Amino acid sequence: MIYHPDVNGRSECFPLTFHKGQDVGKGMLKAIIRRFQLPADIFG
Repeated sequence: MIYHPDVNGRSECFPLTFHKGQDVGKGMLKAIIRRFQLPADIFG
């Protein structure tokens, strides 16, 4: 679970599936960026 205490004045959490030895996919990263309203270029 990813948790941020303040996204536009309220807390947000996001369930993250985890498989040992695998990277987080592009779609999952895009969903995290949208949910937490992060800058689009945060990962590169």
